[in-house]
Amino acid sequence: MGIGRRFGILLGAISFLVLTVISIATYWMGVNNAKMAAEEKGELIFLYQLASLDYFMQKQIPLAMELLEKDRFYPELMSGFAASRLIHENFKTYMPAYEIKYASLNPLRKENAANPEETRIIQEFKAQPNLKQQKGFLTLDNRGRVYFLARPIAVKADCLKCHGSPVDAPKDQVAIYGSTHGYNWQVNDVLSMFIVYIPFEQVLIDARYNAFRIFGLGAAILLVAILIISLTLNKTIIRPIVELSKRAEEISIGEKLDEKIVYSGKDEISELAKSINRLRISINKMQKML
Repeated sequence: MGIGRRFGILLGAISFLVLTVISIATYWMGVNNAKMAAEEKGELIFLYQLASLDYFMQKQIPLAMELLEKDRFYPELMSGFAASRLIHENFKTYMPAYEIKYASLNPLRKENAANPEETRIIQEFKAQPNLKQQKGFLTLDNRGRVYFLARPIAVKADCLKCHGSPVDAPKDQVAIYGSTHGYNWQVNDVLSMFIVYIPFEQVLIDARYNAFRIFGLGAAILLVAILIISLTLNKTIIRPIVELSKRAEEISIGEKLDEKIVYSGKDEISELAKSINRLRISINKMQKML
């Protein structure tokens, strides 16, 4: 195998390795940047949702209970979670890809029941009281890959007005939701959480596409570069060496001893040509002397 071919294979292998590393780095940088952006968006949505809930719990609900009869219950006015859900449903008309869910192990509203993944997260909150937030990736059947942020909700004493015994709960609430679920909560128990889902499937697709695009573009550029290098190498190094090798072979058998070796330049090949030329002259003189 010639020097040119060996050099081309070596250069191609190094280029392929470099391109692979660059493409993988591009993919992970894209994913990491998207993850940071998703976390920032999730935090903003979380803070807005929690601020809305605090307002309903501290301002609206006490006022509604003061103005309405004891057994009256209007979820939109008297349930912070219901109000937050309705706000989120309006929010989804503008940002349909994002989802905020109030997930509970024992909810009044069955639609708020935690799915298996959400149940696992809530159980981790229950097992680790000091754990204030969880975040990471989940794969959902209907949404693909998503990034989530979750925060636990501990039961407070005020919650028992509606979630203690169904006998003590507002009669309208029991009439709406029944008396079999959403009751018998205990103070400080973690039964629920707020969880925000940020779409991430398209981000992964885009990151893979960008990585492949960079790899393909780099491969095309390197292919042209290798071709140019190979042509230049062949013209400036390989071909002169082959010619000098041929002349050395001829000199070794006493042919063309009077034909001068001409090579312009000041590089190593030029020095080699001069050396072979001196050898030609010496052999020619020795032959004449003999």
